[in-house]
Amino acid sequence: MLKARTVSRPIGLTAALAVAVCLFAQSNLEAQSQSEGATVVGTWFLSAPDLEGFYTFHQGGTVSGVVNPDRANIAGALRGVDHGVWKRRGRGFEFVVYRFVFPADTGIAQAITRIRLVLNLDPGFESGFAEFFITQWFCNPTPGGCPDPNLSDPDRPEFAPPGNTLRMTRVRLD
Repeated sequence: MLKARTVSRPIGLTAALAVAVCLFAQSNLEAQSQSEGATVVGTWFLSAPDLEGFYTFHQGGTVSGVVNPDRANIAGALRGVDHGVWKRRGRGFEFVVYRFVFPADTGIAQAITRIRLVLNLDPGFESGFAEFFITQWFCNPTPGGCPDPNLSDPDRPEFAPPGNTLRMTRVRLD
């Protein structure tokens, strides 16, 4: 009888441990489903009085996007697509994108613009407001005449333009 008791204890402990693991896994799944969408990853529509566009935040911290060039606020210039990086900051996110600005007639870049945005999301992580700040580097009027923004001081240090807020909403399939 002593042997039966010794064998039943490990089986009982194993069964109790298995139940605890199952309960933990279930609560973890519920927590994950409740926080679904609690990230910036995905595609977002942005709008402000002077522009609209789309940004896509990728797993791993990169971002790409485009804004409506008809509302670029730069006379006679077009904007290129935006490329950058993002990171989480509390309930919000900070991201930086770079874009080329070039005149439509020559297609040679005249500037590199960096836009830094601080995005604060609503509790459901479906929309929010962002403040943005701009920095610029000017290019020489020859092909390949743009400075590397990682190695050069900007020609125009970061500033907050008037009305530097925009709204962002997550793009949904349904």
